[in-house]
Amino acid sequence: MSLFTGDGRVGRLTYFLTNLAIGVVWVVVVLALTGRDPLTGADEVSPLIIVAFPVVLWASVGNMMRRLHDRGHSGWMWLLSLVPVVGFALALYLLFAPGDERANRFGPPPGGVDERRLDDQRQAIEELQARVDRARSSAEGAYVREDGSYNMDWMTESVPGLGPASASDPGPPR
Repeated sequence: MSLFTGDGRVGRLTYFLTNLAIGVVWVVVVLALTGRDPLTGADEVSPLIIVAFPVVLWASVGNMMRRLHDRGHSGWMWLLSLVPVVGFALALYLLFAPGDERANRFGPPPGGVDERRLDDQRQAIEELQARVDRARSSAEGAYVREDGSYNMDWMTESVPGLGPASASDPGPPR
């Protein structure tokens, strides 16, 4: 996840902490690029603030878009934050509303398990278990006699020079 893209999803805590970090960075930049002229006492603002503001805004918008994606909304809804009262309500909504628990069109939940993938894995395990059970039952049918003794004829037939076990062979000890 990149700070400057709106791709993917981000949870509530990460959203809050990222916005807090962006705010701290912005305050430090503003304090570093503004000041008073010691000779005239007039406030000064560095032209570099014009470069810094879009960078901070870009990171903030990307973070908001990822949070909107976590709720299943389009990233373009960040434009609502430009409307004064609606923007405040949107900020509260993004801060407190839980994200989608399952994967949505924007990806799997942040830091969680993609339930669709987990369901696919469960189904594959069940199919594999069914195949093992079928193989086991057919193998037992081929090598276990009706009386419960083991049919070992296959061993002697595969070894040259040995014939099938005699009829008087009692089988394995019990």
